[in-house]
Amino acid sequence: MEESTLGNALKFYKEKYKLSQEDICYGICSIPTYSRIENGHKVRDSILSSSLLGRVGINLSRFEVFLDNQDFEFYKERVKLYALARIGRYEEVIKSIEQYEKHEGILSDSLLLHEQFCCMCKTVAFYNGKGMSEKLISLAEEGLAISCSDYNGLMNLVEINLASIAVLKRVDAVQMLLMLAEKVEKYFSGKDKENLSVDLYLKIIERLVKEQRFTEALFYIEKSVKIISEGKGIHTLGRLLIHQGLIQYELNPKDDNYIKTLKMAYAIMGITQNESGIDLLMKESKRRNIWQFIEWEA
Repeated sequence: MEESTLGNALKFYKEKYKLSQEDICYGICSIPTYSRIENGHKVRDSILSSSLLGRVGINLSRFEVFLDNQDFEFYKERVKLYALARIGRYEEVIKSIEQYEKHEGILSDSLLLHEQFCCMCKTVAFYNGKGMSEKLISLAEEGLAISCSDYNGLMNLVEINLASIAVLKRVDAVQMLLMLAEKVEKYFSGKDKENLSVDLYLKIIERLVKEQRFTEALFYIEKSVKIISEGKGIHTLGRLLIHQGLIQYELNPKDDNYIKTLKMAYAIMGITQNESGIDLLMKESKRRNIWQFIEWEA
């Protein structure tokens, strides 16, 4: 990879956001190493480049043209792994990680970053496919600790994903998730910003619903739907509509607007083949004895 291009990008965003070298590289590499990268030193493993660029919200895809063939293939494996994790394909992710960890492109000086990436994919896949567990939170905390000592500094995509799960056992989870959302809003753009924002708001909504803070939950549902409608994503729209429809039912079961909302959620889940989402909708609808109003006629 042409590191002069990488160095120029890091220097530009460092100055744009008035950051120090330590702000960007803390927990990822030493300040002397970062300084050499800024000045054009070649990075042998692009996961280091990706981790540093991610701290200022930049996706490595903008620089993929500069990757050598081996590194580009390795980078594509990470993209595929993350995509599988986001749709909850946990078993596929585990199998893919087993192959990933055997890749000859993994170098000793960036081994921890690869471990952190794999940890993130495992936790995201499990959370999206199977749900929450104490063990999952502990795994997320361990992965995050590789590069972050607290939640106050800059975070890249991998760290944001890990942090969003690690905070879920805290009593102030909503406030912590909102803090992460502010980081995403400030530094990220494009698809990463859309996906991360909506994923964070979905976790906020689920916590608010659990606490029966329905008015606040509706606010973040509307905000999330607006983000999705302005972007290209539909991955989490179905789940958001499930929560919206169920809240509408809880607030006013005599108003049949909830039926329209939940039918829309069901249709989207079918289009996106989101089996876990359909299971959630069926379970919650049957618990309220309203499934017969939601299910499409054959």
